[in-house]
Amino acid sequence: ALSDNWVFAFCFSFFCFLSFFMKIYNLTRNVRPYAFVENVVTHIDFRGQGLASQCLCHAEKIARDNNCYKMMLLTGSKTPKTLDFYKNAGYNSTDKTAFIKWLS
Repeated sequence: ALSDNWVFAFCFSFFCFLSFFMKIYNLTRNVRPYAFVENVVTHIDFRGQGLASQCLCHAEKIARDNNCYKMMLLTGSKTPKTLDFYKNAGYNSTDKTAFIKWLS
């Protein structure tokens, strides 16, 4: 979200085509891609105005336009308010378990 050339909300997402990046065929879901969302951030002075929701909706539109079969979202936050925000946006934390290996 922009206002007067300032960024107040940000959502990083990219679309994964496993067979392209891994050089192997992904036979699940008819080789359809999925979207990955991370780093949904809104400047503290602009929270509660729906900017992050708008970013997630835009990412979902792009995912649907690209025939993605799912969106996955990672957050480092353990704050109940943040987790409730993602749940209210339609994401759940019960279908998958994420593991991260930091390389540096």
